[in-house]
Amino acid sequence: MTTNLEFCRWVEFFQDTMLTVALVDRLIFRAHILNMNGTSYRFKQQAAAQRG
Repeated sequence: MTTNLEFCRWVEFFQDTMLTVALVDRLIFRAHILNMNGTSYRFKQQAAAQRG
């Protein structure tokens, strides 16, 4: 599963704090969370294509 939205902001989507906490708790239990910061390769390719 991938997302670019921080867990603390998921309640904005689900609109129910208790549901969101339970969902996040079950999703991240024993999960490996990879935090990838930086420019995406798709963004770099799009910018290069627009330049020429």
